[in-house]
Amino acid sequence: MVSRNCRISFRTMCLPLDPDILSRRRPGFSAEGLIHEYQHNEPRAFSIDSGQCRPTGSADNEPQVLSRGRVVQTVGNNAVTQPERSGLIEVRFHGRGGQGNVAASWLLAAAVIREGRFAQAFPAFGAERRGAPVVAYVRMARYRLRRRSSVLHPTFLIVQDSGLLSVPGVLDGLVGGGAVLVNSHEPSESLTHRLGVPAVALPAEDMAREVLGRPVPNTALLSAFVTLTGLLSRESLEAEVAERFAGKGEETVNRNIALIRRAAEAVPAFGWKEASNAARA
Repeated sequence: MVSRNCRISFRTMCLPLDPDILSRRRPGFSAEGLIHEYQHNEPRAFSIDSGQCRPTGSADNEPQVLSRGRVVQTVGNNAVTQPERSGLIEVRFHGRGGQGNVAASWLLAAAVIREGRFAQAFPAFGAERRGAPVVAYVRMARYRLRRRSSVLHPTFLIVQDSGLLSVPGVLDGLVGGGAVLVNSHEPSESLTHRLGVPAVALPAEDMAREVLGRPVPNTALLSAFVTLTGLLSRESLEAEVAERFAGKGEETVNRNIALIRRAAEAVPAFGWKEASNAARA
């Protein structure tokens, strides 16, 4: 049972509870919620008093990571919270059924895992038919990922159909300093001005049609994303693509590898390095 002025060590993730619920269940108790401290995946003891939460023995100004992905910094008697990224990179894919949106998210996550980091990939779609909007999410980090929610504040957006840019909500939540990669013929400068955020356009569908014989933009966009961000090596992506398409024959694998290399040459290497480094800091 949690009480005021107690010390608690959490060894598993605790979901945050509503303060009002806590107050009703235990009169006189006030806290923002149960706490889990993610740093180094180590349990730590916390002192809790009237919503002030701080590991025991820590400096007053030392920031601490909370379970809702926030940082609380205790300054005197005031607790200031702010969004917590802590090396977490979140990517949201927007596309249409049949464009390989879900496959792209899986390939990216698998390539990250291949390099020894943690990653998640999962889609969000209903019983829509081919051509209906589809959303997929990827998370990657140096530590074990425990969030299972949709990506609401992506660091990067990958839009596989430029027509979706006019759909409300597609650009929602993009973090400051984030960027957008779009399958489009529109010049990148014009796209950036129109969207109001850093954007790169790539005619990925035309590239795929020329190299693969099919207008599926996912592989080309993944290659461009890897090249722009430097978050992982192109070799890891190529290895994952080769493994995934091995059952479709050597020619299919070789064509996809050729498409990856062609798309990589069409965008500036490390063009989004600043945004990537900021998110990983």
